[in-house]
Amino acid sequence: IQYSLNSGEWLMYVSPVALTEDGSYTFDYRSIDKAGNIEETHHQSFKLDQKAPVISFASVKTSYDAGESLTVTDSAYDAMSGLQSISLILNGTELAQDKPITLTILGINELTITAVDQAGNSITETMKLEVFLKAAQTATPNNLSINSGVFTVRVDLPESYTASSAVADSIRLNNTIKPISVKVLDDKGQHQLLL
Repeated sequence: IQYSLNSGEWLMYVSPVALTEDGSYTFDYRSIDKAGNIEETHHQSFKLDQKAPVISFASVKTSYDAGESLTVTDSAYDAMSGLQSISLILNGTELAQDKPITLTILGINELTITAVDQAGNSITETMKLEVFLKAAQTATPNNLSINSGVFTVRVDLPESYTASSAVADSIRLNNTIKPISVKVLDDKGQHQLLL
């Protein structure tokens, strides 16, 4: 029996042919009898894919405002054998790719993407994104004095908002994050944030 790999020279088949590099291959083979008669050539094409797909979080931001939409697009690709399946999980709940979802859980959210290619190679990666309750207040003029380091920012919470699990431990002031005294916001009303 003779074989030819990727239209190369014909070689005698004496042992299994080892392929180590990913890529597309054509494998031709034929038999020759003792009289020198050559049978019709058989062809086989295939791809060798040993690498897992590539996951991309390019469509995902690291921070969102509560109520903002998250849409995950083009989350994975596989250049060799192609994708078989993609799984998107946000905080334990499955998402559909290219379909927006409204973010309502404040704090750290975990997005996990699992991709499997046609060769069975799989990969799983997780990204953390943070959801904030937006509270922006601009003071004019910018050099207002602050009484003993205490000032007031008003936040209007939605009627259905439950703050029992929310913790305030930082504030962004002039694009600089500053730590504040940690306080569990267990009730609606007035709360002091001490810088």
